[in-house]
Amino acid sequence: MHIVNRLVATTLMAIAAGISNAAAAAELTPPKPRNGICADRSR
Repeated sequence: MHIVNRLVATTLMAIAAGISNAAAAAELTPPKPRNGICADRSR
């Protein structure tokens, strides 16, 4: 069970990092449909 919990935690951390990176990229790059959605979620 501990191994499964660790895998879930690492995947959630990776997803959270991906969302934060996408939001940061959306602010640097010109607006695109996908980046706009991520930026709106972060705000």
